[in-house]
Amino acid sequence: MNPDDETDLPPSGRIGLGLLLLVGGATCIMASLDLGPLSSADVNGPPWLAAAVGGVFLLSGLLVAAGKQWRHHPLSHAIVFFILAGLAAIGNWIAFAPGPRVCRVEVPGLGSDPSSWMSGIGCRTAFGVGAVVMDGVLLSMLATGVQKRLGKGRAADFAGKIGEGVLLVCLSPILVPMVLILVLKSLYAVLREYASTGQDGAERPSSRG
Repeated sequence: MNPDDETDLPPSGRIGLGLLLLVGGATCIMASLDLGPLSSADVNGPPWLAAAVGGVFLLSGLLVAAGKQWRHHPLSHAIVFFILAGLAAIGNWIAFAPGPRVCRVEVPGLGSDPSSWMSGIGCRTAFGVGAVVMDGVLLSMLATGVQKRLGKGRAADFAGKIGEGVLLVCLSPILVPMVLILVLKSLYAVLREYASTGQDGAERPSSRG
């Protein structure tokens, strides 16, 4: 499917949704500055965290209001990069910054105490995987931008390979378990076949009429 053939929102819906995101983003940024109905004391974290959330909403509102005609504009690419950077900053703070983390996670047999150690580890693990993947995407985007700016050449190719390598390393926490599960599943199937027939399935006796 060609992305250019996708149906865009009608102008009224696009502008309405964009304004809603802009208002939400402005409210978060004002809270980080102790302005408006909320204050920095209402932020479950440092004030800059609310500013980062607000920035993501503001920039997303701008993209939505602009519509698909701005999809390939260089400015929209920059906005997308800063949106991802804001999300990465939030994820990295939740996963790696010092201090307790509270998430309500229902664990069978362990209850749902939000202050339990499982809750803190679950928060950091979930957001940590997402943050590392987001970091890899950002570095890959930077390397791709450098590659486009420099044009074809050894330096541009090197920058592109760095981005791809970083992204692959950052995705390894997800890819490695998936590959391991597939390998173990295949090994289990072979052992089960061998236990039931005495053969590994690669060679079967030919049937004779």
